[in-house]
Amino acid sequence: MIAHHDTTIGDDWCRSESNRTAKLGLGRYLPSSWASAYTGDEDLPVRSRLAPYLVGGPWITMGDLAGWDDAHHETVRVGLDIARRWRTAERSARVIEAQTDAPLAGIATTARADGSRFATFVVTPADVGVAIRWHAGPGVLCDEWTGERRPVTASEAELGVLLDTSAPTGLALSIHPN
Repeated sequence: MIAHHDTTIGDDWCRSESNRTAKLGLGRYLPSSWASAYTGDEDLPVRSRLAPYLVGGPWITMGDLAGWDDAHHETVRVGLDIARRWRTAERSARVIEAQTDAPLAGIATTARADGSRFATFVVTPADVGVAIRWHAGPGVLCDEWTGERRPVTASEAELGVLLDTSAPTGLALSIHPN
């Protein structure tokens, strides 16, 4: 039995964009690990639906779990792994707006003690093909969904990392000091 559970929840059965907005507001005052959320069962690509939930505290999976196919289950499992890796007990960690050069639904964490940062983005059908850059800084960029890593040079960092907007999806990226 749980005696106490201190958390904040943006909204039960919340839409992902509303959840992102709630985390940004709560992130000003509370550690990111305190921002719990219930996932919605929206008609979006799975990564798009999950992206805002990967940042912050625990999330409760909602929807027709029994109706999910194997690929959907695997994407959620990978998303849970990402969220666990980036969840932090640091009381100074906050949820912030991801800095981009064009409007895009993004959410990020403040830097960890080692300087690494994590951000997620939702690429909507309206964003497909639009050149959007994340101002992540120099270091090693990691696609958290695939584990693919590549260096970000100082000149690329100055312009911003070009995000993959080739299709509607949810991006999960991290930047690590060299």
